[in-house]
Formats: sequence, C-alpha cells, structure tokens
Amino acid sequence: MVMGRREEDLQFRCENTVIPNATEVEMLGVILDEKLKFDQHVAKVCRKVTQNIAVLRRIRNMLPFELRKAIYNFLLFLTITTVLKHGTSVVRAH
Repeated sequence: MVMGRREEDLQFRCENTVIPNATEVEMLGVILDEKLKFDQHVAKVCRKVTQNIAVLRRIRNMLPFELRKAIYNFLLFLTITTVLKHGTSVVRAH
C-alpha cells in the first residue's frame, strides 16, 4: 500500500516479479485504507456484532432473559475492548 498525495502508478518488483499494490492493510487486527481511514474496520466490527446478535436470537427461546442479557453484554464488551485494545496499539505506534 502506498500512501501520499501523488497519484503516480508505482510498481514494486522483487526478482522481476511485480508486487501488486493493496488498497488496504490489516495491522494488529485493525484495517486501514490508503487514506488512513477506518471505514472497513468499522464495517468488520459491525458484522461481528451482528453475527453475535444473530446467535442470541437463535437461542432466545432456550435461555432465560437474564442469562441472554448477560451473554449479550459480555459479547459486546469483548468485541469493543478487543477493537479498542488493538486500535490504540496501532495509533500509538505511529
């Protein structure tokens, strides 16, 4: 991934093999695009939360409300703390 203001088409080679440019990169679980935006990362986190909620919907008739609520809060807490932990590591490193 090449970042900067120039819009040149740069080509990188290794032993006469062209290395394709990436439009985004994942570092420590955080996805950054070439403009240093987190849009793809936020979308990924939203997908994970949505998947967790879908699992809870499937088991809603099998578990009491208080237990479902506790599981929901745990999954939400786990997702958010993981994202924040990795996100602050990446931001702090640069």
